[in-house]
Amino acid sequence: MGVSDQLPHPNSPLGGGGPGGFRGAGPAGGNGYHWTDIVPFLADMSVLSVRVAVELIAHPGWLKPPGPLADPPVSVPAKVQPNGKDGKGQVSLSSYLGKNISEICPNHYADPDDNHCAHFVSHMLGYQFGVTCGQMKNGPGPAANIRVQEVFGQCPAVGEWSAKPADLLYCLVFITNASNVDLKNKKMTNVPRKHVGIFVDGLIWHYSNSKHQVVNQTPDAFSHHYAAPSNAMFYGQTPQGS
Repeated sequence: MGVSDQLPHPNSPLGGGGPGGFRGAGPAGGNGYHWTDIVPFLADMSVLSVRVAVELIAHPGWLKPPGPLADPPVSVPAKVQPNGKDGKGQVSLSSYLGKNISEICPNHYADPDDNHCAHFVSHMLGYQFGVTCGQMKNGPGPAANIRVQEVFGQCPAVGEWSAKPADLLYCLVFITNASNVDLKNKKMTNVPRKHVGIFVDGLIWHYSNSKHQVVNQTPDAFSHHYAAPSNAMFYGQTPQGS
């Protein structure tokens, strides 16, 4: 088979003796270009291909798809997330650190003279049972419980903090005088000195009524929230949210 036999068919857009086509190797090729006319072009293309290959090797990042120049900020929602360690829930609270209850409650119940620890916990975990902020203020948002003793009574299981299972990495934590608590019947007396927070992986997140903002503390620091004898701590498995 000769070179002219490998060229396009005379009737194809690229071949034969028609206008603009390649003609064969013989003298009767017509008015088109001779196949030898494209040899320099092919040589230039080969050189260009080699240069492109060299540049891609030197700059492999060119092959990566386009993306953002920097990672976008991560938004941490206040929702219960799966916890792979024990299969229970885990809550992310970092976006609420330092916030006043007025920035959290959509019903605008934010009286600075009231205790908002259960109020904060209930907004985070969706507790709408019992007395709620929606009953205190007729606002537009979801209502949340505002009574520590009511949250305590809804816990599936409660116990002394020292008896908390080691693998219970997410639960509620209460602090009050031990005489105010009936563990067997899951009841807590309604007294001024009682407080609640959310324990997540070693830290307790709660609303500080003296600082008027969300804070986090280690359990040891939290144990000084009240002076003795009002500093007995208890854990509670989280009730089912709304």
